[in-house]
Amino acid sequence: MRIKISMAALALCAAALTAAPARAADLKDCTARALAYSPAVKAYERQLASAQAAADRDGKARLPRLSASADDGYSAYSAASGLEDGLTGTLGLQLDWDLPKALSGYQRLADLETRKSRLLLETARRTLARDVAKDYYRLHILAAKKADYDGARSYFTSHIADIEELGDRGVDVKLDLLRAGMQLRALGVAEAAIETDLRAALLSLNSATGGGFREGDFAFADIPAPARAAAPAGAAADAPETRLSALDQASAEEAYRQSGYFYAPALAFGVNKAVTPIDPATERSRAFLSLSLPVFDFGQHAADRRALREDAEYRRQLALEERRRLEVSIRTLTAGMDNAAAACADAGAGLADADKALGTAGEYYRQGKIRETDLLSVFADYLAAKEQARDALGDYLDKKADLDYYAEGL
Repeated sequence: MRIKISMAALALCAAALTAAPARAADLKDCTARALAYSPAVKAYERQLASAQAAADRDGKARLPRLSASADDGYSAYSAASGLEDGLTGTLGLQLDWDLPKALSGYQRLADLETRKSRLLLETARRTLARDVAKDYYRLHILAAKKADYDGARSYFTSHIADIEELGDRGVDVKLDLLRAGMQLRALGVAEAAIETDLRAALLSLNSATGGGFREGDFAFADIPAPARAAAPAGAAADAPETRLSALDQASAEEAYRQSGYFYAPALAFGVNKAVTPIDPATERSRAFLSLSLPVFDFGQHAADRRALREDAEYRRQLALEERRRLEVSIRTLTAGMDNAAAACADAGAGLADADKALGTAGEYYRQGKIRETDLLSVFADYLAAKEQARDALGDYLDKKADLDYYAEGL
């Protein structure tokens, strides 16, 4: 049997084989996936929908309520009464109006709760974005450290080859080989710890995004270069925590204001009509108007108002304290970012010098100008400089994620 393959099929196969690999994931991709996946964000979205429905319900609670009633029955009388047995029935309409709710703007509390729910949703999104950024930045630093240790292992493998070459020349290198082997094993232990931390960071990122990211899925091309922090003016005033405290204060003040309308009476108006009266003395129809006021609750209500007034003042002072602490926190964070950026610059300069020193030391050792202990000392300085540079960048990025939480909306 002969199999025919069209040119179009061949072209598709060739295109599939030569297609470029999928684009590496970046922080924006991770954040978008986390926002779409997060159960917490979905929960706050449902809470907002519930609060909006409650606000709609409370808005309608200000309107009068009309109720209708109808009843019928069969009445039997004694012969001495002179009345005939038969059906009796009445119809009724009643209009009730809760004046305290109507006059106080009852739905305003529910409107404030809706605003709080919307703010809690925004806070959940910001918090998630910050946490994803921290995981992403931490993953970058750990991947860089892993690459550093891979490079160090390669260096020592090459160094051992240099030692063996000196041994071939008749130099006693037994101790040098032992030291190099010890250093190589120590690097393996440190690298294993880095690998453990890297897996933990990847697991945390995958847990937040609901994805199956692997270590090689990130190019980290979007890592920002260290720079001086630029917290916008008014960041503390616009921070979610400050706005939430302000809404709590507004809710407490609104509850106190509305409590003053307790003294307004409830109003009821109704009409009743007898449909089939048997007794001539039965009332044919009746209209009524009533006002009700819980007089004996005045003392309790006065105490409630005092409690609400104190709660409003408590919320006001708490909002002031929250903002004060937040301003200090943001200023401290900004200063910390500046220090971290400066540390990155210093560590970068030191790393360049350490790299040159390591290259020179390796050449001197091969020429027999320095001992192996001197080379190990230079290498230890080089590795420490690398570690310092990575840690300085990690500290800067971690603080940047915190500052972005306050400075940027989603």
